[in-house]
Amino acid sequence: MTMTANASPLSEFLRYNTWATAQLLAFCESLPPAQLDARAAGAYGSIRDTFAHIVGAEVAYLGILGGPADAHRFRFDAETPLAALKPIALAVGQALIDGAAN
Repeated sequence: MTMTANASPLSEFLRYNTWATAQLLAFCESLPPAQLDARAAGAYGSIRDTFAHIVGAEVAYLGILGGPADAHRFRFDAETPLAALKPIALAVGQALIDGAAN
């Protein structure tokens, strides 16, 4: 990942954050369900719960910052595959990047 010319530090942070989330989701998509749903002491919950929290928080940030209220409806439950979160994470990440550029 390289810096974008003339990008603000905030835009670069958001771009890297979106890239990293996509990389982690891609890796974790191949994990068996038992691993995705396993819980560890001291952790937020399962891997699936952690991604729901991350993506849900970014959706909320977008709403707080004035993003489109209904553009990124976030519905997640224990049966939702991680592959379904990836397009939401990328769209919300891009919207945050675009907002930081303005």
